[in-house]
Amino acid sequence: MSSFIEKARTKTLEILGFCKHVGSDSVGNTYYQSTTQKNDLARWVVYNKGNDPTTLPPVWAAWLQSKTLPVPQKKQCKDWQKQRLPNLSGTDKAHKPEQSNDSYSYQAWTPQKNKV
Repeated sequence: MSSFIEKARTKTLEILGFCKHVGSDSVGNTYYQSTTQKNDLARWVVYNKGNDPTTLPPVWAAWLQSKTLPVPQKKQCKDWQKQRLPNLSGTDKAHKPEQSNDSYSYQAWTPQKNKV
C-alpha cells in the first residue's frame, strides 16, 4: 500500500477515535495504537519511506511486539548501542568479507573416467 494511502487511512481512524498517535522516531516513522480493543491493543507503524522494517529502532520494535508497555521516550538508547542500519543487501554498501572475490568463476567437478 502506498505511503500516502496508509497515512490517510490512519489519519481517518485517528479522527474517528479508533486510534491515537503515540509517537514518532528519529527516522520519521509514526506509531499508532488502537483505542477500541482493551485486552489486546493493536499497534502499528506508518513508515516514513517505503515499508522497510529495518528502519525501526529496537525500542520501537519491542513496543510494536507488545514486549514493552510504556511508549518509548525520545532518548531511550544506551550509550553503547549503535544506530540501526537499513538492510544493505544487494547494494554497493553490502558487506563483503575479505575472502570474497566477485570475479571468481565456478568450475564444476567432473569425475575421471576409470582406465581399465
